[in-house]
Amino acid sequence: MSEKMTLTQRKRVAILAAAKEEFKESGFQNTSMDRIAARAEVSKRTLYNHFSSKEALFSVIAQSLVTQIQQAMEFPFDENQAIDQQLRSIAHQELQLLSDSDFMDTSRMLMAEALRAPEIAQDMMTRMSQTESGLSRWMRKASAHGLAIEDPDFAAEQFIGMIKSFAFWPQLLKGQPFPDKAAQERIADEVVMMILRRYQTEQ
Repeated sequence: MSEKMTLTQRKRVAILAAAKEEFKESGFQNTSMDRIAARAEVSKRTLYNHFSSKEALFSVIAQSLVTQIQQAMEFPFDENQAIDQQLRSIAHQELQLLSDSDFMDTSRMLMAEALRAPEIAQDMMTRMSQTESGLSRWMRKASAHGLAIEDPDFAAEQFIGMIKSFAFWPQLLKGQPFPDKAAQERIADEVVMMILRRYQTEQ
């Protein structure tokens, strides 16, 4: 049984949710701590007890996205499972992350701010630089089990990039609906096939 949140924890969650909405609707520059406190239905004193500034709030929101990606991008290599099956599972795991509405909303908000403020973009690039290391580790281990991969980091970016071209960027930049189940299956199958054709060694 999960423990109930304390009042302090509930207020922190409310503050973060309110900040996300304010940043999304008004942008970082036009958002004030007063508006965040009002939206979260907490006093300014309570707000400042949790976060010293809106920069601190923004940083926590950005880090929450990075943490979500890191947790979703851990793929233990299984020597007893076929490479293609593992790749297909990884593709579906990535698609599940990208289909999360909160993930997409947060990504859209952070992207908008990154375009307005280069320093925010630089900070995000720094934070994101390690987020796909789990897949890189998988690629490195796979290189000893049937895939001829000289650059695991490049192969990992290649794999994720192909998925995002259908199931992230069109939704983020064009507002397109997320691919349905049939389309997700096709994306996973095609990406896996392309990776295998590029890297699979002769059997």
